[in-house]
Amino acid sequence: MFLKLICQRKKNDVEKSVIKKSEDLDKLVDIIKNELSGTSRRKQIQMLTIPASLMLSRRKMKETFNVSDYSVRKAQKLFKDQGFLAEPARRNGKQLSPDIIELVKKFYQLDEQSRILPGMKDVVSIGKKVDERKRLILCNLSELYSSFKLEYPNLKIGLSKFCSLRPKWCVLAGASGTHLVCVCTIHQNLFY
Repeated sequence: MFLKLICQRKKNDVEKSVIKKSEDLDKLVDIIKNELSGTSRRKQIQMLTIPASLMLSRRKMKETFNVSDYSVRKAQKLFKDQGFLAEPARRNGKQLSPDIIELVKKFYQLDEQSRILPGMKDVVSIGKKVDERKRLILCNLSELYSSFKLEYPNLKIGLSKFCSLRPKWCVLAGASGTHLVCVCTIHQNLFY
């Protein structure tokens, strides 16, 4: 009789413990659901490693958290490889080879594309105490890009990347200190 009473109490304690753990798990699932709704895909996948650690099935995770199958698979793989709350790796874009970058920089400095400004103070500091003479680009960047593509048609580079590779000392016409002659009313060429 006494043994039966002890078993009954232990059974009640175990049931209470299971119910408490179940409630805690439901709270955790609700918190994750709320957080997933307004986050980026990277953060979603990172947060989905939590239920992936509980060994929930793919279908159950998909239905419970209302996410794609791809996100669930990615989270499960991430948990298996790196563990709990691991961040997915960032994707690197297509990178240009250093040869192409150097070719673009040299193209900016060709005498047909730009010319050295004549003044003594027309220099730009690069790094520590390295002065480079300013070069005035003789056309706008889209025309310069077009001439680059005519000269090197097999190279794949976009206009924005081409413009971002412009050396600091290659300045555009119209930038401060780049005018070479006075254009006031006394000195300008008059057209009749």
